[in-house]
Amino acid sequence: MHDQQHVVRLYLMNVGIHQGIWYPRLVDGLGFGFGYPLFNFYPPLFYFIAQVFVRTAGVGYIWSIKLALISLFVISYVGMYGLVFALTKNRVVATLAGVLYVLAPYH
Repeated sequence: MHDQQHVVRLYLMNVGIHQGIWYPRLVDGLGFGFGYPLFNFYPPLFYFIAQVFVRTAGVGYIWSIKLALISLFVISYVGMYGLVFALTKNRVVATLAGVLYVLAPYH
């Protein structure tokens, strides 16, 4: 049941950015109203990427998380392809390595 927490974290980051805090380490929506240092413990880069979709595309929080995950999978494929192609100079091997990396059961 931890998937819903991503939506809450993205919402709290969005609230912090709307308040003018570009790196909201302490969010005031948690901790029984006292605040919680959420982004001291959870890496915020994923939520910054999802925030781009919230701000520019105007999609909802759930779809922005899905689009961030899709874009990170595409970036990981391109990165693996580039690494293997730089090492082997073989496009087939690089494509296979990129596909296998994206299809790995756990990222």
